[in-house]
Order: sequence, then structure tokens, then C-alpha cells
Amino acid sequence: MKSVGFVIPVYQEKFILKLVKNLKRTANRSDTVFCIVNDGKQELEELIESVVDGELFISLHLTETKNFSGANNAGWKYLIQNYPEIDYLGSLNDDTVPYKNWLNPLVTKIKSDPTIGVVSPQLIEKSSYWPFLKEYKAIWTLRNPSGMDILQKRIEKDTFVSALTGFCFLSKKMPLQEVGFLDEAYRNGCEDIDLGIKLLESGYRILVVRGAKVFHLGSQSRYLPGTNTDLNFNHSLFQKNHGVQIERYNNLRHGFYENESK
Repeated sequence: MKSVGFVIPVYQEKFILKLVKNLKRTANRSDTVFCIVNDGKQELEELIESVVDGELFISLHLTETKNFSGANNAGWKYLIQNYPEIDYLGSLNDDTVPYKNWLNPLVTKIKSDPTIGVVSPQLIEKSSYWPFLKEYKAIWTLRNPSGMDILQKRIEKDTFVSALTGFCFLSKKMPLQEVGFLDEAYRNGCEDIDLGIKLLESGYRILVVRGAKVFHLGSQSRYLPGTNTDLNFNHSLFQKNHGVQIERYNNLRHGFYENESK
């Protein structure tokens, strides 16, 4: 039985083979399946099918580009349809390099507490000053009117946060369904922090798990031709949905959002 399902939206050929090889080593669990979603790129169909095995990897080919939100939503719904018993749904960018044993801590933590809606690993990227060095970016905080800032680079224990980063996360199925999955109106930006806020408002907590680490190359696919990315539109839509005072969501008590207006 499959209880854990991840969607991998694929945009670039150069990443997928390395990621599949990595996942065979780092996430080969009998209860887990990865749905590789081709976001409307016909030229990638043959490559994707070459790595599908029907057990750890399945595929979904979209006939048109649906962007990050639409590709993930389509993949999650496909997983639910094919694996009705699935309880946890996640997303993993194609330009990531998961570290050894990254998945087990995420699954263990999200199963441990019914109030945890979503978990994510520590983010590691190339240093902006020294590209040959790696830099931890574990904890992010929301910044008015529609942004995020790094609050803490490394963590010594699992930490509840207000900002969800979309490079890699694992959510319970029910909370995702309750908030309507990712908002497909966004065009490759802001949809992750939008989802995090909706989960916080619904009474769920967001947890960064110390024992899970994933390296992210960062913004490798967002600006490719045909991706429809529009950051100005995204920030405008986000502010329309949540207002410009989003730092209020940083007001957490034991990981729960404290709505001072109530």
C-alpha cells in the first residue's frame, strides 16, 4: 500500500535523471510513490517514460502548461485517484538533491502529531558570496507586504515556522483538501507562502525537520520560455488575498497562529 505520494513537476531534462537516481538511493520506501508530472512539454515524454517503473515512479503528462500550482494539483489528484489509501502528499522540485535519509524524518514527524499540517526539510543552497560553498537556509519568516526573509540558517531542533517554502514539503492529505490545494491563479511564485498561510489559518502547524536536508539549485526553471512566470502579478494577487500585513502570521504560539483579531 502507498501512504506517501510526492509530485515532481519536471521542466528540464538535465535534472530528472539525476534526481531519479538519487531517490532510488535516498527514498526507496515501499509505502512511497513519486509522480513525475510533465508540465506540458511534449519533448520530455520519452525521457520521463524511460524512468517510470510503476512502483516507485509513475508519470502524468499534461497537455498544456499549468505552472507549479497546476502541475502539483494535477499530480496530487492523480495520486489520490490511483492510490485511495494515500494519506500524505508532497512536492519536490526537479532541481533538488535530497540528502541521505531525508524522507524518513519527514514521514515520522508528520505522523506524530495531528496538529502538524505540513513538514519540510532544511533548505541548503549555494552560497551567494562563495558559489563553491553551501549555505543553510532553514527558517524563513514572512515579511510585509508579500515576501520572506531568512530568520535562521541552521536549527538544532525541529522548529515550527510561519513561512512554507515550496522546494520540498510533505503535507497531510486532508488539510490540503480542506484549503483547496495550491491556488492555480499564481504564476510560479507566492503559491507556497499562500498555502502556508491558509494552513495556519485553518489551525495547522508548519514544521521544519532538523534531520531532513535537501539541496536546492534554486530558480533554475521559473524563467524558462513558456513557463508564464509573472512575479508582479503574483505579488499583486497575494496582497489581494492576504493584505499587506502578513507579518501578523509570524505571531505563533507553540506553532499555532494566534489571530489577535479574534
